[in-house]
Amino acid sequence: CVDAKTAYMYVDWSDTVSVPNTATKHSRVFKTSDGGDLWTAVTKDFGSAIVMSIKFSGETGYIAGNKILLKTVDGGKTFINLFPKLVVGTDSSLIVSSIAMRSNNEVYFSTSNNKGIFYTGDGGNTFSKMSGVSGGLDFITLDNNSFMSVGAVNSNKFTNDGGITWKDSNLGVAVYAAGKILNDSLYVLGKSNAYKIAVADL
Repeated sequence: CVDAKTAYMYVDWSDTVSVPNTATKHSRVFKTSDGGDLWTAVTKDFGSAIVMSIKFSGETGYIAGNKILLKTVDGGKTFINLFPKLVVGTDSSLIVSSIAMRSNNEVYFSTSNNKGIFYTGDGGNTFSKMSGVSGGLDFITLDNNSFMSVGAVNSNKFTNDGGITWKDSNLGVAVYAAGKILNDSLYVLGKSNAYKIAVADL
């Protein structure tokens, strides 16, 4: 959701109409501008590729997933493909699992296949890879210097010096998604359970 009227939604589906007994896979991002009465496709059909994260601030937004990283500055009318810039000098099989936007230009992208966390401060013109952390399923920025990466049991990491050093934040379980701060606690989602972590304990 961007506001009371505008939202973006990722949908994937299969059909057997075109080739009997063979499922044809589709996936696209749709947009509503009227609170959900009408939805319009804003991306191409990604086929079997999966979208993992969508983040928007006003008209500027990013869509990420399996070999997918798109940016729009006009609410989805047009998209810029940032994936080729992201993978320069690294593995082209990146699966971008989450997006953390601190502003329209300052954005963090976590990868779920242990390829790292990437940062841009100029809206995707250039990317740098954060050292000391392998990535995960989600990434949250708590303030200017405090970030948390969550994922597999051994990949939950926390930094309070802007990513210079990372500490283990092992909850003993895999963490799939991080929520927001509420009453001085961070809420995260594991398998079948939600966990509350006191910010003071991080």
